[in-house]
Amino acid sequence: MLTVSNYHYIREDFKTKYPSIFGVTPLAFKKQLLLLQNQGEFIASKDLLDNAEQILSSK
Repeated sequence: MLTVSNYHYIREDFKTKYPSIFGVTPLAFKKQLLLLQNQGEFIASKDLLDNAEQILSSK
C-alpha cells in the first residue's frame, strides 16, 4: 500500500494576516517523521516514478 503525505508549510511560526493557512513547525515535523518511520518505508518521488508497479503492488 502506498500512502502519500504533503506538507504545504513548515515554519518556525505562523504569525500571519491569513490565520487559516495551517502548517507545522520544524520540531513538530521532525516528531511526525520519527513516528512515521516505524509505520513503513520512506521513498523518494523518483523511486515511485522508476518503480511504480513494484511499489504499488507491495504490502
